[in-house]
Amino acid sequence: MRWRSDRTGAVRGDRVILSWVSVATLAASIRGHVVLLDSYIHKREDEPNYVPTTLDELVALDPSHVFIGHGHFDHADTAGEIAVRTDATVVDTGEHCAQAREQAAAYSGPETTIDCRSMVPEGASPGFRADSDRLLNGVGVSAIKHVHSAAEPPDPSRDATNVVLPIPDPGSALLYPPGPGAFAHSPEGDEGGSVLSRHGKSELTGL
Repeated sequence: MRWRSDRTGAVRGDRVILSWVSVATLAASIRGHVVLLDSYIHKREDEPNYVPTTLDELVALDPSHVFIGHGHFDHADTAGEIAVRTDATVVDTGEHCAQAREQAAAYSGPETTIDCRSMVPEGASPGFRADSDRLLNGVGVSAIKHVHSAAEPPDPSRDATNVVLPIPDPGSALLYPPGPGAFAHSPEGDEGGSVLSRHGKSELTGL
């Protein structure tokens, strides 16, 4: 994919370009605006390997905004650090803004401040919707509060005794041996690991 229109380094403004980063994280160019959709990089290695990029490469894209789908670590990790290093605006819920500010403070000190826009206010009920065409200068952005990974009561009509668990593909471990975990608290070789946004006519969601 060609992000740049010529040797000047200008970002193409005539198309939408999506580049997969890790899990649900995408780097996107929308009418010349470079943004990140989520900010998690699995395994966080120093060189592209299991994941085709690094945190430094995401920072080098100099995104103007980081849109967070929901606050779980495998979607929202590094949002605060990227905001500190690039001056990007983080866009998410009030609760997620507090989380991103904590990440920024942990990375760069307690006095660190970042720009975080809460399209969905703290405590909003599922279904709350907000729309804006000002965040990306004319590119419409919609945010909808939704429920993700919420506990549900058992369904008595289903047989829970026959649970089939997925069998992991051993090829992945053979090609990419266990390395550092994504976080300081995660074990070596870690393999583990809620806002729906609509940009223009494309729907994007953190799952």
